[in-house]
Amino acid sequence: MRKICTIIILFSCIFSLVPKNSGASHLVGAEITWKYLGNDTFLTSVIIERDCNGVPMPDQPFTVVPCGSYGNGVYVNTIKTGGLDITPVCKNYCTRCSESSCDFPNGFENYIFSAKVNLKAIDSNCCAFKIVWQACCRNGAITTGAAAENYYLEATMNPCIKPGDNAPVFVNAPLMLAEEGQCLSYTFAASDSDVDAYGFQDSLVYFLDTPFQALNTPVSFVAPYAFNAPILYYGTSPNDPWVPDCKGFHLDMHTGDLMFKAVKQDITQVVVRVEEWGRDAKRKPYKKGETRRDVTFFTMPSTGDQVPSLSGFNGSTSYSENFCVGQKKCLTIYSADADTNNIVKVSGTGLPSGLSNATFAMDTSTKTPKTVFCWQPDSTQIGKSYQFVLNAVDNNCPMVGKTARTYTVNVFATPKAAASATNLGCGNIHFNIMPQSKIPVLNYTWLGSDGLSDTLNAFNHHYHNAGIYRWTVLYTGNGGCADTEGGNVIISKYVTATASPKDTLVCLSKHPVVNLNLSAANGSGSYSYFWTSGAVNLNDSSTLLKVPVTKDSIIIANVLDNGSKCLNWDTVIIKASGGITNVKLIPPKDTLVCFGQKISLVAEASGGDPHHYAFVWDPAGLKQNTYTFIASLPQNQLVKVSDGCSSDSSTVHITVRSPLQIRIPKDTSTCSGASVLISATGSGGIPARYIYTWEGSIGEGPTKALAPAFSQNYRLILTDGCSNPDTGYTYITVHPIPVSAFKAINTNTIQNQYLQFENNSSGAVQYLWKFGDGTNSDIINPSHQYLDTGFFNINLTAISAFGCIDSTTMKKYIHVLPAYYCYIPSAFTPNNDSLNESFGPKGQAIKDFTIEIFSRFGNTIYKGNKNWDGTYKGQILSDGMFYYYLIVDDMYGETHTYFNHFYLLN
Repeated sequence: MRKICTIIILFSCIFSLVPKNSGASHLVGAEITWKYLGNDTFLTSVIIERDCNGVPMPDQPFTVVPCGSYGNGVYVNTIKTGGLDITPVCKNYCTRCSESSCDFPNGFENYIFSAKVNLKAIDSNCCAFKIVWQACCRNGAITTGAAAENYYLEATMNPCIKPGDNAPVFVNAPLMLAEEGQCLSYTFAASDSDVDAYGFQDSLVYFLDTPFQALNTPVSFVAPYAFNAPILYYGTSPNDPWVPDCKGFHLDMHTGDLMFKAVKQDITQVVVRVEEWGRDAKRKPYKKGETRRDVTFFTMPSTGDQVPSLSGFNGSTSYSENFCVGQKKCLTIYSADADTNNIVKVSGTGLPSGLSNATFAMDTSTKTPKTVFCWQPDSTQIGKSYQFVLNAVDNNCPMVGKTARTYTVNVFATPKAAASATNLGCGNIHFNIMPQSKIPVLNYTWLGSDGLSDTLNAFNHHYHNAGIYRWTVLYTGNGGCADTEGGNVIISKYVTATASPKDTLVCLSKHPVVNLNLSAANGSGSYSYFWTSGAVNLNDSSTLLKVPVTKDSIIIANVLDNGSKCLNWDTVIIKASGGITNVKLIPPKDTLVCFGQKISLVAEASGGDPHHYAFVWDPAGLKQNTYTFIASLPQNQLVKVSDGCSSDSSTVHITVRSPLQIRIPKDTSTCSGASVLISATGSGGIPARYIYTWEGSIGEGPTKALAPAFSQNYRLILTDGCSNPDTGYTYITVHPIPVSAFKAINTNTIQNQYLQFENNSSGAVQYLWKFGDGTNSDIINPSHQYLDTGFFNINLTAISAFGCIDSTTMKKYIHVLPAYYCYIPSAFTPNNDSLNESFGPKGQAIKDFTIEIFSRFGNTIYKGNKNWDGTYKGQILSDGMFYYYLIVDDMYGETHTYFNHFYLLN
């Protein structure tokens, strides 16, 4: 096992007190981290990313600087591990790390350089050490400044903290590639394992920071780029709202989530500084240390792919949620991808120990899975916050789309309080609530029957009638954590007051006088009456009040029970209409609307008293001048207006177009590599405004030639700018192409012989052979007889069960040679008439022959390899019978012998 050296024990690990430049170029990322091992010793690591288009990764030492004394820095050698390829490509695709000739232009590897360091052995009195790493060089292709400049990175740590401090650790590998025009959400979130005596984890705060090339020497950005705007982003300000258009350049200081949409292809530097904060024994916050991640970011040309997205809790835009102690709550997080052919995979990381009892359920039944997070905090977690990270990765190829978001859950306690309802008599109840814990109550909400509603902690409420009344109070503390108290109050019989008529509307032009009557009941003695309007006593103690109406009024009719001394009252509202002319309705026009369209019809009026216009829609039953509805069926609405003096009405006719309906072939199939023509038709709505939109990047139009690479569903949306859209789906099954292949047992054959063919096709059920001589066969493994000689082309067409075809042609594949044939005449006439002048064999495929001619008596007359001309010693012989012995060698190595007689005829 290789051992990591410890400075205090093995000083042979220290070679210099000054930072050195290492010779590695094409470095694209770095960060520093540490882990406390005990006895003032820390496992300190520099994590570095290498561009595989550059030189190999050499050793990377770092320097430990005590209390700002750079001259006393200690140079530390490290052990190298890692070499993991972190390039964001799809599964099994090459990178420049795996293959130098890969067609994907990038590749990144991650290395870890570590050493054990005893900080107190370097300086026992120092509590502020810096870990410094410096190396050459940044990527020479950087376009925003800093090209080929050095990397310089610092982290600050405090060995005096007890127990020993651990660095924040970034939960995700750095993302260094994205496309121009993508709405990118990725996180620099880190986790920190430190917990104080009260059980609180360190707080982490994130900032955009300056990249450095040397101590106190920042890199040189080119305008308009800067450390806090290292990328040209969509929008005019970094604080432009991210939702819904992906504007601005946002780093969430509480989570480390970075969000932007690049609008230019660039290579730039992004640095995020992470500060870790703890609390001392008095719970006062103090800064414990800080580290940085320095990353080279490449904006690639757009391919049209969009990265997946992750919603906030329950599909909202909020990534933070409050939990109350003892409350179990389940929250759903949705993934999405604008590229409907992509499949998204969601995974979690960075789960703190405080969420160990939480559950994550991933629904992977769809291309865009959802995650259900369930958790119930306990009392030990009050006041604490926990974070976890979800990653969403699609299967785009070659470069996948990535998104990462940080989710925060906060724990609050529920306040306790005690509420009471004290009966003061005569229908009066005193309500009061008192907190019963140190947890503050922020607000109260009282509700109950008989109009009970209040937000004070103490108040009085008057009930006008005897009965049993229910009341509740909701009291809410921090984080929305709330509880309720409630009960019943019993109101005994006491004097009741009843005024009539109740609320009324009168016309001023008629100089009205309203007679109000007041009656009392349930008292224990005589009654005293008096009338008030606002704070004014109307000085009338009778049960009948004549009210000359000149304006709107509220009249209170009061009854005092002289026996019980209980007071009760009733209220009358009088509305005065000042209309001089009759009110005139201005109805909306009859209208033709689209199915599913949201319509608002507005009725207006003139004349009369505008302050007292009262509109009614029938049969909608609305008492307002606007009628809003979603169109579905034709309807007639009677709209009426009144001002208390006059009225007018009219009927509005509403015609609804038939709903949009799209018709599209439901299921069809095609062969791999072939297109299928899909034609859709629509009905309803406004045909002249039809727009057919194919989901994805297919385009518009009712007819498309689709050539899917695999079986998939296509979605077509029909709109007309007015009606509810209609959606149609067609599923195209892609069948594989068969493979046509064959061979002949021999490619050279002889005329009239049968030649056997071997079918090596796959995925087919039917075959058509063409042998090149005008004949065909549908036999799987046919044999064929060629009647002619020459070269022949062979074609085999293989047909699958789904009609998919593959065809193979082998040109001049078969060579047919002539068949051996030998003809020997029975006579010949050597009489110089140019016909049958010699005797010998005739035929085809004859290579050579030897013939011997005999007389009837067995004497040899001629022997040779040419035909006999009928002479013997230069003289033509007389007619007669002769014998021959013939030996023939054919073209194929066979020897044939013949013996017979023949005639010479002059």
